[in-house]
Amino acid sequence: MDSGVKARRACRIACVSTRSLYQRPRPDKDEGLKEALRRVWRPNMGYRTAWAFLRQELAPLNVKRVHRVW
Repeated sequence: MDSGVKARRACRIACVSTRSLYQRPRPDKDEGLKEALRRVWRPNMGYRTAWAFLRQELAPLNVKRVHRVW
């Protein structure tokens, strides 16, 4: 680190894993679903209605996945 503190100690103080310093973040696999949900969103719409709109467009779409992203 710049101030002379070792990376392991700095991560321990900040309560961050040392692995997170060196590992690249994974790409978000739900990005397409998030964009589709933003596109079909209406007031007073629930996740099941959104799932009904999107299940034809995004063929293997699980209602539990829509609920988690919603």
